[in-house]
Amino acid sequence: DGDRISLFDGNSRNRKFTAVLDKGDAHKAAFSGKVTRTAAKYRAVYPYSSSNSLQNDLLYVSLPATQNALAGTFANECAIAVAEGTDRLQFKNVCAFVSFTLGEGQVSSVQLNATGSNGSALGGSAAVKFSSGEPSVTVTSPQHSVTLSGILRKGSVYYFTVFPGSYKDATLVFRNSSGKTVTIPVPQSSFTAGRLQNIYLGTFDVNYNPQPSSTVSGTVKYEDGASAAGVSVSDGFRTTVTDGDGNYSLDICQDTWYIYISLPSDAAVLKNNDGRPDFFKKYETTRSRYDFTLSRITPETEFALFAL
Repeated sequence: DGDRISLFDGNSRNRKFTAVLDKGDAHKAAFSGKVTRTAAKYRAVYPYSSSNSLQNDLLYVSLPATQNALAGTFANECAIAVAEGTDRLQFKNVCAFVSFTLGEGQVSSVQLNATGSNGSALGGSAAVKFSSGEPSVTVTSPQHSVTLSGILRKGSVYYFTVFPGSYKDATLVFRNSSGKTVTIPVPQSSFTAGRLQNIYLGTFDVNYNPQPSSTVSGTVKYEDGASAAGVSVSDGFRTTVTDGDGNYSLDICQDTWYIYISLPSDAAVLKNNDGRPDFFKKYETTRSRYDFTLSRITPETEFALFAL
């Protein structure tokens, strides 16, 4: 009751229709509103937003960058669905989902970061087109992170709502009410999320004050053997940088999952044997050395900014 949709009656005007529950059947509701004419085809978007629009037969929608954290489900305002038809509208979901379970730790927000491939983006604005009765999404204004905000509880599953696409280099940034953060690269760092598909990332324990448990070391070099100096190396809790010879030493914490590096401007990530990007390595208690190899590229010095 009170849910709203955007209805377009053949032109670009966004008309608000509001749901009223059927008094005799709580599972039914009727949407009421006004249209100015009989249209050859109607199009609609759930939920209503003043930013929803229709241009050249394309529906333009936006996915919130900050979403409510609800245990066991996703936020209704993020469940974008679209419909088109003449005398009947059947809504079809547009988005995909990425979920995880919170193990230990007090969390007030968690941010999912990932790089989209082939124009994919976790959030932002997108154009939706119907093809053979099914919606397809083209991101027009990308955002490469989405955040769940609220009090997240131990043992519960939480869902990010994202646009469908292929993603890589995924990380989760957990934050508590005091502002402390922990960044954890997800084991499934590359994934493809289809429409209505749920990608489950696993269970994550969060410790904001870990104690050092051991020391790891290694070298960061380029493929030609040259040392990579000044590269940041981290376990998600502490960070160090490589010296002039590309060597580093890092005191790691008992809750460490991965050792990973940041990329200098003149380097690209190589792929390991299973095709995943090799900017992080899974920490093993029986292993103390972690070396990284980079591919040298020409640094980009010119950038173009397009504003729509």
